[in-house]
Amino acid sequence: MQESNRKRGRSSKISRDRILEASLVEFAENGYEGATTASVARRVGVTQPLIHYHFGSKEALWRAAVELAFGRMTTVLQGVEEDVLRAEPRDAIRIMARRFVYFNARYPEVARLIISESAVRSPRLEWMVDKHLRPLIRQLEVMFKSGLEGGILKPLPIQSVVFAFLGAVPHFFDAAPLIDLLWGFDPLSPEYVEAHADTLVEMFTTGLFRTPDVA
Repeated sequence: MQESNRKRGRSSKISRDRILEASLVEFAENGYEGATTASVARRVGVTQPLIHYHFGSKEALWRAAVELAFGRMTTVLQGVEEDVLRAEPRDAIRIMARRFVYFNARYPEVARLIISESAVRSPRLEWMVDKHLRPLIRQLEVMFKSGLEGGILKPLPIQSVVFAFLGAVPHFFDAAPLIDLLWGFDPLSPEYVEAHADTLVEMFTTGLFRTPDVA
């Protein structure tokens, strides 16, 4: 009996995890309004009532998908914290920028999910900003302020810097079909992810750093 219960518990967790993964992709591709619990169910190959059993409502499912997305981002950022703390300020900025490119290549649906909610102010966007985005932006602001005070960075508006970088990083991966038609390669292949990281780090740090970097 206990073994049977354990198997059912594992099966339930697997179903929930699969639904959550599928919902993240569905909301990222179609936005909150375009996605439905029925479309998520079709994507996973389960019944719609099973989604309601695990999550209760579409909004609860969306929030769980957002938690999954930012949980992955937090894990990646925490994984580089030691490297950043040990590095010189210029190198710390390079490390953070490069890892963010890698993260977007691995989980492109996260940026799509954020973008899909960003154009219209809504209670969902306010919740996502308060709980997840504002704390991340505050960390960037601290790093930026430290670079300004240390004479490393140019006094550029951080809002423009952040959104220029955030726009440049995921668009390269989102436009994979177009890039393939124009140049005949997959931007998500490891060598092109690395090349994209090299390019953005070079462009943005050269533009940000106050003095020419010869390191």
